[in-house]
Amino acid sequence: MPRSTILLALGALVGGLIAFAYLDSADRAAAPDPAGQSLLDTMPDSAAGEPRISTVSVAGTLAAYLEAAAETDVSDLASLLDEFAALPWSPARDVEIDALLTRLSDLEPAYAATLSSELRLDVPFVADAYLNWALSDPGAAIDGLSQIGDRTERLEVALALLDVLGDDNVGLGRVAAGLPAQEASLLAVEAIVARAGYEPFAAFRAAVALNQTNLQQTALSEIGRVWAAQDPRGAIAQAELLPEALKGSFRSGVFGEWARLDGGDFVAWLASQSAPPTEAILGVDLLGGVHLDALTGIAEAMTGDEGRQVRAAAYAALAEIDPDAAMTRAAELPPGEERDLVLMNVASTVARGDPDAALRWASQITPPSRNLMNQITIALIQNDPVGAIGLMENPPRGVDPALVTAVIASSIGQDPENAEVFANRLLAGDSIQATNALRNIVSGWMRQDPERALEWVLANDAALDSAIIGPAAQALARADPVAAAGYVLRIPDAYRSAWVTQVAGPFGQRDPNGAFAWVAQFRGQDFYAGALRQVVSAASVAQWAADDPGAARNFVVGLDRGETRDQALTALIPVLAGNDRAQAEDLLDLVTSANTRRSIEERIAAFQ
Repeated sequence: MPRSTILLALGALVGGLIAFAYLDSADRAAAPDPAGQSLLDTMPDSAAGEPRISTVSVAGTLAAYLEAAAETDVSDLASLLDEFAALPWSPARDVEIDALLTRLSDLEPAYAATLSSELRLDVPFVADAYLNWALSDPGAAIDGLSQIGDRTERLEVALALLDVLGDDNVGLGRVAAGLPAQEASLLAVEAIVARAGYEPFAAFRAAVALNQTNLQQTALSEIGRVWAAQDPRGAIAQAELLPEALKGSFRSGVFGEWARLDGGDFVAWLASQSAPPTEAILGVDLLGGVHLDALTGIAEAMTGDEGRQVRAAAYAALAEIDPDAAMTRAAELPPGEERDLVLMNVASTVARGDPDAALRWASQITPPSRNLMNQITIALIQNDPVGAIGLMENPPRGVDPALVTAVIASSIGQDPENAEVFANRLLAGDSIQATNALRNIVSGWMRQDPERALEWVLANDAALDSAIIGPAAQALARADPVAAAGYVLRIPDAYRSAWVTQVAGPFGQRDPNGAFAWVAQFRGQDFYAGALRQVVSAASVAQWAADDPGAARNFVVGLDRGETRDQALTALIPVLAGNDRAQAEDLLDLVTSANTRRSIEERIAAFQ
C-alpha cells in the first residue's frame, strides 16, 4: 500500500525496529555504533566512489528517514535524489532513495512522481511515487502516465494505481484511459491475473469476458498458474466451462505449475485419468525425468496417441537431467512407431546440450534411422552454425549434404550478424557444396541486410560469379524491387546483366510502369531484350488491362517493335476487344508476326 505521509513510513519503520532488532546488535558488534548517523552522511567520497558504510543498520536507517522528514526544500531533496540515483545499487542507496522520495512525495507529489521516472529509478519507487500522487489527485496521476517513456514501466505503474482506484471495472476503466489502446488491453489482462490470487473464479470469468481471443488465452494461461498453486484439481474442473478454443491455454497453465509445485500429486491425478487432456504433456515435460517409471506405467494403460505422447515426453524430460540414462533406455525399447517417437524426443533434447554426444549415440542405433540423424544434425548446426560449416564437406553418415547447406543458410534469418562470417568461410572453399551454400547465404543476407551484403559482394566481386550474384539480386528484388533496382549502378559491369535480368521480373510484377522505365535505360545492352521480356511476362498484361486498360495500352505500345511487344499484344488485345473492338483491331497493325496476328484474330472473333 502507498505511504501517504512520512509519519506512516516512520511508523512502519518502528515496527521494523522491533522485528529486526537483532540486526542492529550484529552491526554494533561488527562496527562502530552508527546511531544518529544517517545515510546522508555516507555519500560517496571522491576518492573511493563507494558509501563508507556498506551495511544498513536499523539505527542508520531510522536516521535517514528522520533527516529526510526534516527537509523542507524541494530542490535539495531533488538534488540528493539525483546523486543517489547515480550510485551503483546497494541497500544503503535504496533506503536513502526511499526516504527522500517519500518526503518529496509528501511535499510535491506530482513532481516526485515525474522525477522518479526521469531519474530512471527502479519501478517500485516510481510506482510508489505515482500512488502517493494518486491519493491527492487521481486524475492528474492517470494523465501523468503518458510522461513515463518506458512501456513496461508505464504498465507496472498503471497496475499499481489500481491499488488506489480499485481493480474493478470502474477503476480499471479510469486508469486505462491514460494508456494507449493496446496497453489498456494488456493492463486489463494484468489486473485480471492479479485478481486471481484472491478471487480465482472471478478472475476466470473476467478473462472469458475479454473481447479478444489472444487476450483471453494469455489471461487464462496465467490464471491457470495462479490457481494451480491453490487448488489444481478444482482449477482443472473449471476448464470444462470454457469454449474449446480457450481450454488449452488454461489447462497448460494449470498443468505446468502443478507439475512444478507438486509433481507427485500431478502424477497421481494423471494415473486416475483414462484419457488426460493433451495439455497434460506440458506437466510431463517438466517432471518426467523424476517420475519416469510411474509415467511409463501410466502410459501403458493409455490407448492410442495419448500414451505414446506421455511416454515420449517422459523420456525427453529424463534426457534433460540424465541424458546418458535416457539414451540407454530409449535404445532398449522394442522397434516400432513409439520407439521412433521416443528416440526423436531424446535426440532433440540431448542435441540441444551436447550435439556431438547425440550424434555418436544416433550413429549406433540399430536399425539406422535417417530421420534421427537428420534431427540431430539440424540441432548441431543450430547450436553452432559457423562451426558446422565443415559438415558440408564431411556430413554424418546417412545425412544429405543438401540438408546441411539448407539449415546453415536458414540460420541467416535467425542471426544476420553471422552472415559475413559464413560468407567468408564459404568463399575460401572449393567444393560444390560450399558454392551452393554461399549462393544461399548471400541471397538470404541480401534480404536481411542488403547494404552490408552488397558491400561484401563489391569487396569480393573478383572471386564471385553470376551464379552467386543473380540469385542474390532476385532475393532482394522479391523483398524490395525498388531497392534492388536502385543498386544496379553499383554492380560491377561483369555482373550487371545477371542483376538486371533477375530484378526485372519482380519489379515488373510490383510496378510495371516503373520497371519499364528502369529497363529502358539499358536499351542497346545485350541483356536489354531479356530484361524487357521479364518485365512483360511478370507484369501480367491481361490482368493489368482489365484493371487499367489505358495504362496497359500505353505501356505495350511504348515497347520496341518485335517479339516482346508481340507477346504483350497477345495478352492485351483480346482483353480490350471485350469493351472496344475497334481499338483492339487497330492494335493488330502493331503485331509483326503473321502467326501471332492470326492467333489474336481468332481470339477476337470469340467476342462477336
